[in-house]
Amino acid sequence: MAKITLKYEGDINRGVALMLLSALLFALAGTAVKFAAQELSTFALVFWRNLLSFWLFLMLIYFKGFSDLRTSRIDLHLLRAFFSYVALVTCFYAISNISLGSAVVLQSTGPVFVPLLALIFFQRMSDMYVWLGVILGCAGVVLIVQAGPIGFSLGEIGGALSGFFGGCAALTIWAMSDTEPPLRQMFYFTLLTLIISIVLIPWTWELPSLFAFIPLMISAICTTSAQYFLAVSFATAPADKVNTWSYASVVIAATIGYLVWGESLEASAILGIVLVVLGAHITSKEKIHRNSAEILK
Repeated sequence: MAKITLKYEGDINRGVALMLLSALLFALAGTAVKFAAQELSTFALVFWRNLLSFWLFLMLIYFKGFSDLRTSRIDLHLLRAFFSYVALVTCFYAISNISLGSAVVLQSTGPVFVPLLALIFFQRMSDMYVWLGVILGCAGVVLIVQAGPIGFSLGEIGGALSGFFGGCAALTIWAMSDTEPPLRQMFYFTLLTLIISIVLIPWTWELPSLFAFIPLMISAICTTSAQYFLAVSFATAPADKVNTWSYASVVIAATIGYLVWGESLEASAILGIVLVVLGAHITSKEKIHRNSAEILK
């Protein structure tokens, strides 16, 4: 029986900085996908992004040198790949069908699920600062996109599902960060998500034009880099203490949506941005000093 240990302590300031970088890259990737989605279907977008991401990662380890890829945590890698694939499909569908700001705010509900899932599956109770920060962050992202009310269309449902499965993926990354270095995580992530995409090729094949290929390449570069910095962040500090800073992607995406597509960004968004920053700061400002809890699985 493998033991799963959730990280309780670490360099939170460094973890926050890495999470902010990851959030910026995810927002830029969403912007690129918005352009590519004008031509390709959701599953085709995910396949080409996964193919390009795997190719980019192979180039990285070719020039950097091959690391030790042996793992005893293939179950967690498979879970992370499945959760991430579903999160990508639902996120890309949302981006294709609703405003970029609304899609990202729904996708960014992932931090809400991380402490809840950690409590349910690992009996890991986050401290009061995490819960308060998550609540404030949620309120902030709702204010940021209130000009485009969230309803119950398939686009909004896809965005919400993306948030949930993104939270599930974040928990698996956190759970394996004690033994799996970021490069090893990225190898299995890019390989396994590509395999899932290939299985669906007979029903999803589309060849992108140059117009769509360029934003696809940008998206692959940004998401691969974002996933790497996300893994490094979780390896550096407890996930529930730094993950709330991923809400920064909402602020960035809402601003880009306003500048590029003229999506609504009203004065109340300023209050939302303040709440996002305040909530993230509260979540991460204090460390918890406890003995690590090991859960038999």
